[in-house]
Amino acid sequence: MGRADRARRERHSRRPTSRLRRVAAGGASSVPGLLRRPARAVSLAAPLALLLATLGFAAPAQAQTTVKLVGNTSQSAIPGGWSFERDLWQPFTTGSSPTYKLTAVDIELSQVTGNPAYTLSIETHTTAKGHFSFPGTHLVTLDNPGTLVAGLNRHTVPGKGIDLAPNTTYRLLLDVTTPAAGDVLQRTDSGATDADGQAGWGIVRTVGSRDWSSSSDVWSWGTYQRSLKFALHGHVQTLAGKPTGVAVSASSESGALDVSWSKPGDLGTGTPTGYDVRYYAGSADPADEADWVEARAGLPDDIGPDGVSAAIRGLLASTAYRVQVRAVTGAGKGEWSDSAGASTASPPSANNAPRLLDYIYKNLPKDICKLRADPNKVIPDSHSS
Repeated sequence: MGRADRARRERHSRRPTSRLRRVAAGGASSVPGLLRRPARAVSLAAPLALLLATLGFAAPAQAQTTVKLVGNTSQSAIPGGWSFERDLWQPFTTGSSPTYKLTAVDIELSQVTGNPAYTLSIETHTTAKGHFSFPGTHLVTLDNPGTLVAGLNRHTVPGKGIDLAPNTTYRLLLDVTTPAAGDVLQRTDSGATDADGQAGWGIVRTVGSRDWSSSSDVWSWGTYQRSLKFALHGHVQTLAGKPTGVAVSASSESGALDVSWSKPGDLGTGTPTGYDVRYYAGSADPADEADWVEARAGLPDDIGPDGVSAAIRGLLASTAYRVQVRAVTGAGKGEWSDSAGASTASPPSANNAPRLLDYIYKNLPKDICKLRADPNKVIPDSHSS
């Protein structure tokens, strides 16, 4: 290499690192194979969150973790079982959380030798005079696994799952359309549920059955305490937090209030659907929760999930009111906000006097009536009303 070439190479090596290279170097970790988060990104995180909150952007719904809601698959099986020559129903009860989202059902088989066709669905389960009511209200039909296996077989709820109400009894309904004698559904006589299930859930130890070819609503069930071996999976829904920054002011129209708020910082796990508004006539919150007015004409009933303001009408003029707001999601109704208050405007200082109309016969049908210029003028009965 010539002397001139070496000089150029040395000058190039002494040049300041470019901005792009400096940023890349700052993001690299001193540990090989790892990256260090750029300090710039850390410094911007808090201001960005504050900006979003100021602009009224709520945090998205929390990520949902799938859990076992209830099951008995870890309990001991008893000999025998039910083949796919019988239609079956198996009741279960939900816990006391606001709402649950069911996403999948596992059914346990002891052996598979055939190829049955069937549907697995969820229905309501009620009793009347000691008898189970059929048919129940159909809620959803699950998607079957591609192939049945000996062991647990996962059936999934289409879409994002279905909501189940708290403290309610539902049932699994297995409806066979093509039988298979060699496929056996496991059963247990244990009344226990799996330890990793959710508190308050239960499995009813009664199984109804009928011949697969029957379409009758008459089912048989024994007095013995047995149940299908299965497990339900899904999410425990959480409600939205309080709306914040509630502000109330007198509207330009008498007997009305304008209300505004910011969305909750935590919307829970349900899909946002809207907001509720309630009020109380007084300068302080009522001692009795039942005194809040939540359903009457004048309250807004069409606030969408992106709404952050509303008007309450039909109130008394010159009256102090307290107002609260809550978010509503697919998981249920969230917590009411802290209260805010204002007084409605005074009524107009003077009312316009009634205007009298003269009924004109002679110009029918073109002119029916006209304003009377002198309200004190007496018009003969044959020409006025």
